[in-house]
Amino acid sequence: MKNSYKHSLVIAVIFATLSSPDSAALGQIAPPPPAPGTMVAPGQGAVGEAAPGTVLRIRRKPRLNTRDWRQRTPVFTGSSSRSRAREWGVFEIAYDTAPEWIDELMVTFTIMAQSTDPAHKERPFSLYKLTVRYTDVPAGRDKLASAILLPSALLRYGQPIGLAVEFNVNGKVVASESVETSAILKDRWWENPAIIDSPKTVKREGYLVERGKTPFSLVNIDEFEESR
Repeated sequence: MKNSYKHSLVIAVIFATLSSPDSAALGQIAPPPPAPGTMVAPGQGAVGEAAPGTVLRIRRKPRLNTRDWRQRTPVFTGSSSRSRAREWGVFEIAYDTAPEWIDELMVTFTIMAQSTDPAHKERPFSLYKLTVRYTDVPAGRDKLASAILLPSALLRYGQPIGLAVEFNVNGKVVASESVETSAILKDRWWENPAIIDSPKTVKREGYLVERGKTPFSLVNIDEFEESR
């Protein structure tokens, strides 16, 4: 009889424990965090909670050693002949985003150019910088961010030898990459005062502009997010 009573009592205690709300909460094992560099599925977590590399991934960037980034002025209906069309520096970055929405995405482009003109032999390097603000960015793949270098900059101040891009969300850099064609540009050169503040470097304002301020604003318009 005593053994039967003890057995019933143990069963009752176990049943009561498993039925309590606290036990259900303890039984929910949180999934492990994603590995660095992996993407988070849309709608999972707030932007600020994701580790660097999970919010956004850069897919493609321009190759400066080709002419792919040089584009002539687009021709629209009613435009004159392309024989006098100028060449622009069109720098497009393809990227993926994971969160369902990103309220504000800041993309900073930095370009270093080098002139071979004897007139610029004392200060042959030109630094261009632009930050583009995109808003209400939905999750997706192969999105494009763009910055345009004016034709006058290419003609007068030389060809780009370095391009760096940084994506910033909630005040944090979530992705960054660069491409260089010169050995003088070392790791993260766009943050190096010895390079960007060198007496041989001129910081030129107004030459690197948003796509919306150029004739390219109406080309493939749906591939770009809305900038503010």
